[in-house]
Amino acid sequence: MKDYIFFTFGALFGRLSDRAFEKVSDDYLLLQEQRIDDEIEDRMSDLGMTKITIFHVNEGPIHRDSIPDDEDVPDRCEWFLEVKCLVNDETDLSDTALWFADFNEAYDIVNHFYKNVEPKVIFV
Repeated sequence: MKDYIFFTFGALFGRLSDRAFEKVSDDYLLLQEQRIDDEIEDRMSDLGMTKITIFHVNEGPIHRDSIPDDEDVPDRCEWFLEVKCLVNDETDLSDTALWFADFNEAYDIVNHFYKNVEPKVIFV
């Protein structure tokens, strides 16, 4: 009988310690991930880059040859996306035109929203 009680309590304490370790591990990993994200954001800000949090792609990618009035297009930019986003963590969502040099860069953002509902953060 003593052995049964000993092993039962041992198993219970083992499960509790495993659960506590998992919880601490998850919290630690989330804290580390947040710290890394904050450090990246600080470094990008120091470089003068703008943080854009994209919530939805309204239109695109569209090649610049398909746009009749392309006078305001930056040099070396070929692909256009219109996105609903926050710029530098403002409070109001806005529709913003983003230009990319490469089709794959623009399509990566479109493809992200086919698979995820989470916003995508880029630095321009």
